[in-house]
Amino acid sequence: GELEHKRVKWFYARTNKAFKYVRQVTAHERRTRIIQTLERCLDDQNPPTPHVPFQHSDPMQPTEPEIHYKISNDTSQWMQIHQFMNANSGDPAVKLFYVRLKEHLYCCLASVPESDEVTAEQRDTIRVKLDRIYKHKVLRVNYTTYDMR
Repeated sequence: GELEHKRVKWFYARTNKAFKYVRQVTAHERRTRIIQTLERCLDDQNPPTPHVPFQHSDPMQPTEPEIHYKISNDTSQWMQIHQFMNANSGDPAVKLFYVRLKEHLYCCLASVPESDEVTAEQRDTIRVKLDRIYKHKVLRVNYTTYDMR
């Protein structure tokens, strides 16, 4: 349609307009198609990493020195856990991610050491609300060294 006609005009402007311009336009079109195919292949191989846009405000109050780490309570940036796992299925860190997440949450909530074995029944008592994980821009860690480094 009209958009394709505009695209051909755009390619024509990049030819020498004198000698075999049809061949030059088709060469431009072919190069564009090859680049798009390569970009799609790269996108399939490298799934997007979860990130928070730079413009997004993630307010966080200063933390007390006794608190080891702090993450904001903002819940506006999220993704489905299974979507995250599918997008990163080739990453070894994602293997058994959901099971390990539930085990970690169980140990935290039940005040059980993480070295203890968590049974399937105990794991099933954990429900992740809406199966979401939240993305944050900032993680503050209070870490003190005594060797002045």
